[in-house]
Amino acid sequence: MSDKKQKKRGPNKKEGFRQDLRITPIVEKAFDLIKEKYSLKHNSEALHIIAELFLKTI
Repeated sequence: MSDKKQKKRGPNKKEGFRQDLRITPIVEKAFDLIKEKYSLKHNSEALHIIAELFLKTI
């Protein structure tokens, strides 16, 4: 008999990346506005800006 590794439940995860976020329409709109304002290409860059703005306010 050959032993097979049992697959873990859930999506495949890339090395060094966190699991994908589930994005609601209001969050997508916020990403789009920030990407346009700061000339960004990716949602991850917009998320970084959101985090910086949030941390400045607390």
